[in-house]
Amino acid sequence: MAPGRCSTWMNQNCNGGDSAIEPYLVTHHQLLAHAATVHVYKTKYQLANVSQSKQSTTAAAQVKRNRSRRFEKTKEQGEVKEKKNATKAIVANLTVELLNSREESRPEPFTTEDLEADIF
Repeated sequence: MAPGRCSTWMNQNCNGGDSAIEPYLVTHHQLLAHAATVHVYKTKYQLANVSQSKQSTTAAAQVKRNRSRRFEKTKEQGEVKEKKNATKAIVANLTVELLNSREESRPEPFTTEDLEADIF
């Protein structure tokens, strides 16, 4: 309830309003004000067909742009993954060479395909 407002059914000394109906009156007038605002906007400021067709064209362009960005991002991620795998293969082969220089047995060298499972 609003400050200073009350109902006689709650307090016999009250003479400042009716809290039983005032919230409904406020809501009613808020809805009327909103309806009037929408009416003014639609009649004076909204371009009927031009803005709607422009919105659909803009939305289609945005979807296309987002798909392109997603493709580029995926492509970049793939390139980064390939570089990481190539680096892992180089490190693994250097490790094998170091081990082979100390021992006689020679394991097979690693390839980038072997390292795609992220075994390190």
